[in-house]
Amino acid sequence: MVLSSDWHLSPFSWKKHPNVHRDSYYSLQQIVDLCIQLNVPLIAAGDLFDIKHPPSESVVFCVEQMARLQRVGLPVYYIQGQHELSEIPWISLCPNATHIDSFKSDLNFKTFDIQGLRVAGQDIEFSGARFSDQCREMHAQAGSDKFDLYVTHQVWADFIKKSDENFMFKHATFAKVIYTGDFHKTEVLNIDGTDCLSSGSINMQATNEPPHKFVFILNSDLSWTQYRIKTRPFALFEL
Repeated sequence: MVLSSDWHLSPFSWKKHPNVHRDSYYSLQQIVDLCIQLNVPLIAAGDLFDIKHPPSESVVFCVEQMARLQRVGLPVYYIQGQHELSEIPWISLCPNATHIDSFKSDLNFKTFDIQGLRVAGQDIEFSGARFSDQCREMHAQAGSDKFDLYVTHQVWADFIKKSDENFMFKHATFAKVIYTGDFHKTEVLNIDGTDCLSSGSINMQATNEPPHKFVFILNSDLSWTQYRIKTRPFALFEL
């Protein structure tokens, strides 16, 4: 499966530079191309749209790209980040898209079978105390065997030091692999035997972001590789 996050779909990534446009569209198209080429589903870890009420152009483009996957029988699994968080997600317009928030269910907790992997997911959680309680529940639900994959969108203190220390990967080792959105840089950590993966945004959203962008390809044995997306050339001059 292909793991991606932080699409931030918008015609313009840079409000002060309207001539720089459609970068996120170009990157998402490549990600869909990769899924079709490998014949694998797409997992999207939040902030898929840049705002809660995105322009119609972004919604139409997203629906068109997800339809490309649907035509070849490939599903999309997603959770939400803070940028697009809503009761009815925009991407739910796509028939092949499944919301995999384990806490948004008629049941107390729900897991998902994705290509034979036992997967838990979670939309962004803003309360550190509530997240701590949820982690204890996920540890109990996972049992000694652990979930294969945990998909989420959190402001991790491991990446951003000012974050609540309840949001640390050491509290979420109920999964063998954690894939997270929010952090716009590609990072890989191993915490107590759990691989913690952040692929980052799919195009530059700020000048302090790395210009090179990646997604992860996760195999059925939980091994993974990085795949670099083609992005706009970026030059940095220091004076």
